Amino acid sequence: MLDVIALLLVMGASAGFILCDQLLTLKYKIPREDGQRLYLRSVTYGVPCLLAAILLKVLLFAIPSMIGIEPLIIVAPDLVPVYTALSAPVLAYLFALAFNYVLSEEKRIDIFRQAMLKDDFDAVLWKSMDTYQPILISLENRKVYVGLVADGLEPGSQGNSYLTILPLLSGYRTTEKMNIEISAVYNPVIDLLAEADNNSDSLARAESLAAYYMAFPRSKIISLHLFNDHLYADVTKQNEPTVKRAKNYKKPA
Repeated sequence: MLDVIALLLVMGASAGFILCDQLLTLKYKIPREDGQRLYLRSVTYGVPCLLAAILLKVLLFAIPSMIGIEPLIIVAPDLVPVYTALSAPVLAYLFALAFNYVLSEEKRIDIFRQAMLKDDFDAVLWKSMDTYQPILISLENRKVYVGLVADGLEPGSQGNSYLTILPLLSGYRTTEKMNIEISAVYNPVIDLLAEADNNSDSLARAESLAAYYMAFPRSKIISLHLFNDHLYADVTKQNEPTVKRAKNYKKPA
């Protein structure tokens, strides 16, 4: 009896974790949870999954037996609790798939936006992606990069997660005043972005842009903000035309 109860509890918690990890309205909360809170959340959402599994067991086994008909599934009586426990994670996964499927695209975007805005780092990334503005990344080695977000982190991502950008400019911060010095301009990237209005092959352009992608560990990023040349008088004058061109791009198809 105790073994059955333990199995039900473990499978219920597993079902709760699957629900939290797969359901779009819950999955972005997982990375921000510590071990204890994540366990409690999994148990909380596992309870209705376990109740649904018990209800399924009643429908498949108990009711047919009560009315004197053959069950839809024939299982040895001592294995019924095992099947009940194992069905909880399966039901959680199927429910998450069905729920995500019926969500509209607008609702998906709103869920993602709300999750991004809960963290300052993520909020800057969302602003960049939403407005197609470049961001400036300062690394711990004083290197700086200005570029477009190519592959952002999932909301709340921590640890060894990476941020991928399409670079437009790069440089470094000076040792004394920490001013920004631009040392490289990615003219091929800017030219490819400028072709967005032309009839060029969007797939070929996207593949060409992908060759310039740069990925940075989040742990190495000291600061991150939208790039606005009005706020950076230390950008050299010879780069001003290039900066203006970079700001007038359109998102590639």
